[in-house]
Amino acid sequence: NVWRDFEQMGIAEAFRYKEARGYVTVRVSDAPLDLGGWRITAHALAETYVNAFLLEELDGSRRVLIAMDELFGWTPPAALCGVDLAVLPKGLFDVHPFSGQRLIPIEHPILRSEATWEQTLAMVDRLAPARTVFMHIEEPESFTPDDYGQLAAQLRTKRGWDVTFAYDTLVIEL
Repeated sequence: NVWRDFEQMGIAEAFRYKEARGYVTVRVSDAPLDLGGWRITAHALAETYVNAFLLEELDGSRRVLIAMDELFGWTPPAALCGVDLAVLPKGLFDVHPFSGQRLIPIEHPILRSEATWEQTLAMVDRLAPARTVFMHIEEPESFTPDDYGQLAAQLRTKRGWDVTFAYDTLVIEL
């Protein structure tokens, strides 16, 4: 429950203020929401407090999946497979994607709570989206935009995937 997190982190009051002034609308995601020609449906991830969102065009056939974070332990359900666009966190590079060198020790506790790059690739394999945008890029990993371009090209060549790595100001058209 994200709202519970807002209360624990002390930011719920700011949202109540903004809601009272009409800047935001806080909604419980217990039913689909129709907004701007799209139906938005929350789908639970493995972590109980986080959802992925499926956006389905009301007068068309386009489908978009957005999962902002917390993919560890998640198996995408069949209902989310075959979307036109999947926007997902890329996962941690525990192993360097080009050299194969281990970057995070296998016993490191982060690997018990955060999805890795390879785990995320397995999810994309299952989802089989037409396009994928990987986001939630980790600065400490020190990969350059050129590195991400090379990795996207490698995924296109080896797996036939249409992949983009997100960056500030990225605009995506369906």
